[in-house]
Amino acid sequence: MSAFPNPTADNLTLTINDIGFSNLTFQVFDVSGKLLQGKKIAGNQTAIDFGKYPSGVYFLKIIQGKVEIKSFKIIKK
Repeated sequence: MSAFPNPTADNLTLTINDIGFSNLTFQVFDVSGKLLQGKKIAGNQTAIDFGKYPSGVYFLKIIQGKVEIKSFKIIKK
């Protein structure tokens, strides 16, 4: 599982190769823990729009069901 490019200016690509897609979602949080967006993951590559957010640090969490399986620290230029 990878998220690139990081740091990003606008779009981030989430790639998942090693697990099934059943009940997978992503959530983006700011540094204060506020949920900014979340969507279901439907394929092995998902584009996530960071262009609407100001420069800073964000957290991308991958969730299967109700369990967090991976977290990324994303830097927005």
